[in-house]
Parts: sequence; C-alpha cells; structure tokens
Amino acid sequence: MLSARATRLLAAATLTLGATLTLSPSQAFAAAEGNYSIGSGSCQAVEKIELHWVNGAYHDEMANNPTQNSASDPYWCRFTMYDNGNLIWSSAPATGTGAQSPWFYDGPGHYMKACVQRYYNGTPQGSASCGPLN
Repeated sequence: MLSARATRLLAAATLTLGATLTLSPSQAFAAAEGNYSIGSGSCQAVEKIELHWVNGAYHDEMANNPTQNSASDPYWCRFTMYDNGNLIWSSAPATGTGAQSPWFYDGPGHYMKACVQRYYNGTPQGSASCGPLN
C-alpha cells in the first residue's frame, strides 16, 4: 500500500505526463509523412506528404509529383489529387506537363491521396494507382 505522500507524487507525475503528451506538438502529426511511389510503366509519380507551416501551426500538406510522363500518343498519363473523395487537381484534359501539383493542406478533416492513371485513346487502362490515404 502506498503512503499518502507517494500517492500524491504518483498522481502529480501522471498529470504531468498526461499534460506533456496532450500539449506535445508531435501528437498533431501522427500522419505518415514521406514520399510514396505510384503508377507504372510510362506513367509514374511520387505522392509527397510533408509538414508545412500553415495558419500558425505545422500541418501536413500533400502534392503529386510526376516523375515519368513518357507515354506517347495514343497513350497518355493523368495525374490527380483527391480530398475526401473529391477531385481537387488534375493534369487533364492536358496530357500532363510533368510539373508537380500545388501543395494542398492535408490537416484535420482532410483525407487525401494522389493517383496516376494511364489512358489509351481516351480510355482508362486498368485502375488508377494511388498512394496511401492520408
């Protein structure tokens, strides 16, 4: 059985640890930052997830960075970004310049992914290759 003093010290230590974990900035960043390869063949990209300073705090932002866009007519590549299931950026109707998408805020309430799709004469070939949902 713990003495009254030991009980108070244990309670104080527990509260301090709880407050530290609650206020720790790293707790807001549990998402998987990193680079994820997506696509195949002549249509490839990297889903990029990075911490950026947004509105006074660090939050995830995501971009789709095409790394190979060498499909030739009648084939072409389409690079896209989705947020909560809604298309927010696409390299189409142009066949894609190979330029990275803008960075999109991926903080609380946002569930984003980057995708690559290969087309033949305007018809999608297979299913889109997408990075992890973040």
